[in-house]
Amino acid sequence: ESQAHTSNLFGTYEGTLPAADCEGIKTILVINEDKTYTLKSEYIGREDATFETSGIYHIIGDSIMELVTPSSGEKTYYRMLSDKEGTISQSLLAEHYILNKK
Repeated sequence: ESQAHTSNLFGTYEGTLPAADCEGIKTILVINEDKTYTLKSEYIGREDATFETSGIYHIIGDSIMELVTPSSGEKTYYRMLSDKEGTISQSLLAEHYILNKK
């Protein structure tokens, strides 16, 4: 992976993802230059339903970001769209799964 390609990925991404059991999940993803991330998820309309995880990320190919939570080994995948706005999307299917770079 080239440094030039990944350097524009660093930053904060925000969006509200759909959820089955509440109004949505307000999601904030911070991508750091040192290969670490912080992911904060707030389940809208639910009490005590804010979760924060952090760990390391890997770029797979040129469009997939794998987030790894070291404590649990859990992996989450986001698809990165290479548009001018620098959005990261979890799914090619739904516009609702897009996190916009701030």
